[in-house]
Amino acid sequence: MLTQCLAQEAIRTVIQGILIPLATDATLKREMIHIVVAKKTPDTPNFEDGILWEESHNPDLWKRDYKDFAHGKAKLTWRTGFPSGLVVTRYPQMLLPGDCIYPGSHICGNIIVGVSGVQPHYDEALARMVAALCFGHSHQALVNLPDDVRETGFLPLETDEE
Repeated sequence: MLTQCLAQEAIRTVIQGILIPLATDATLKREMIHIVVAKKTPDTPNFEDGILWEESHNPDLWKRDYKDFAHGKAKLTWRTGFPSGLVVTRYPQMLLPGDCIYPGSHICGNIIVGVSGVQPHYDEALARMVAALCFGHSHQALVNLPDDVRETGFLPLETDEE
C-alpha cells in the first residue's frame, strides 16, 4: 500500500516538522539532509529498483555527498535486514568492503529508509520517524479502501493500463 506519494509525504513531514525546528534551536548541527525511502519486495532484486522516493534539503550547502551516505546506509539495511546502526555497533562482522560505517537507516517490515546530513544518531532517529510515517500512511490507505474492495477481501490486481 506504500506509494511514491505517501513516501514523499512522510519525508516532507519529517523535514518540515522535525528537521527544520530542531536545526533552528541548534539541536541538530545543520539543516541539510538527504532521505531515501525504498520498498523491498520479491520483484525488486536491487536497492535502486526499490527506491520509491528520495529528497534532499539544502543540497547547495552540502560539503559532503549526503545522498551517497543515505544510499549507503539504506543499502546496508537492504542487504542485511538490520538498521545500519545495529550492524555497525553490534554486528560489524556483517560489514563488507564499500559499506557505509555510520548509523542512519531503519527498516519497518519491507520499508527501508536511509538518512544522512545531521549527527548519525539523529539520522537514525529521523529514519525511524520516516519509516513509522510510511507505515502509518500505508495503514490509513488500507483503512480507506472503497467498500467494493473491502467486500471482495482482495486488493485489485495491477494492470498495464494503470
